[in-house]
Amino acid sequence: CGEDCTEETVHFDDKAFCCLGCKSAYQILEESDLCGYYDLDANPGINLKNTKHRARFDYLEDEEVITRISDFHDTTRISLTLNIPNIHCTSCVWLLENLQKLDSGVLQSGVNFLKKELSLLIDTDKTSLRDVVEQLVTIGYEPEIRLEKLDSKTEKSHQNRSLWLKMGVAGFAFGNIMLFSFPDYLDTTGSGLGGNFHIFFGALNIILALPVL
Repeated sequence: CGEDCTEETVHFDDKAFCCLGCKSAYQILEESDLCGYYDLDANPGINLKNTKHRARFDYLEDEEVITRISDFHDTTRISLTLNIPNIHCTSCVWLLENLQKLDSGVLQSGVNFLKKELSLLIDTDKTSLRDVVEQLVTIGYEPEIRLEKLDSKTEKSHQNRSLWLKMGVAGFAFGNIMLFSFPDYLDTTGSGLGGNFHIFFGALNIILALPVL
């Protein structure tokens, strides 16, 4: 990770690590033949000294939570996008796009570097969302999952849908009012539609305007 090994240095495989977290990350990458990650940048790793206990990811086994954070979810697959604040270089992109080598249950992984987002397709017969997230934490890429933010996005989505519905109704009413008014606009002789028709179409225009109000 580039940190100085000033405290208790951990030695493994003739290499020095600043903490057990970095050593564990190295072991995982080495076992999956992904140590090329360390060759792509001078200090590609993330410091793992302050990685918190994994029990805090228990909520990722809740079906309701999985449904809320997923873009798509059925009995065997989960598609979702995670925000990964620690994405900072080409090494990060390379490693995250090779997650299937760390976990065979990851079918696809793609990185949007500018947005710091990781898109995943997971086979739940081979792994779980919790296992994938814990794996990400182990290698130093903890996702930012905020359920309150998801609630805010859902509420905003409902508001946008309501606005589009109102605009659709207004457009429908406007178009029909214009259509019913054409005879009056095109009447150049002054003959008009006749009293009854004029009143009828005028009443229709008023009725169509009511939903807009």
